[in-house]
Amino acid sequence: EGDSISVVVEARRSICDKLTKGDIVAIADFEKISVTDAVPIDVSVSGYSERDVAIVRGLNQVMKLRLEDSISKDFRVKISTTGQAKDGYVIGDMVASPNMIRLTGSSTQISKIKEVVLMVDVENASVDSQRKGVPVIYDLNGEVVNSSKVAMSASEVEVTIPVLKTKTVRIVVTPEGEPAPGFEVDTVSYQPDMVTVA
Repeated sequence: EGDSISVVVEARRSICDKLTKGDIVAIADFEKISVTDAVPIDVSVSGYSERDVAIVRGLNQVMKLRLEDSISKDFRVKISTTGQAKDGYVIGDMVASPNMIRLTGSSTQISKIKEVVLMVDVENASVDSQRKGVPVIYDLNGEVVNSSKVAMSASEVEVTIPVLKTKTVRIVVTPEGEPAPGFEVDTVSYQPDMVTVA
């Protein structure tokens, strides 16, 4: 429960005017967990001694933990593209390496995960390429999962992007066989009459 705390510090004005929230360090050391699943939060001010900056409110706070079994599950990396290849080209079947990622976290968190997606920008691509990216975890509602609560077996994924040249060719339909007696073929119509191949 809680991923932030409020503190009040007291110091000379020359020091107080320089302080930012980035100078306040709050550490909850899980090795100090109590029998009630609470962890004390140690607060300090980076770069200053207790004599220079006193914490007048915010000490003796605790973080309450809810412990669950840790589980791991493998997810296939889904590659999703943005943009379009250059005119006359098309993106072939992309391959991710690794193509499977193991996610480890609480049983509740892992059970809510739907997929792991790597977004790849292919705008104006005309040659084969390889790119690296950070995969994003999505839950069953399509929301991004906080990656700090789930450990990934790989923090980066490399994707191979084959780019194929395209050509538009005409489709030719040749009738075969003979119509029933008393009938003859007048015209043959079909759609589409062109197809693009890569």
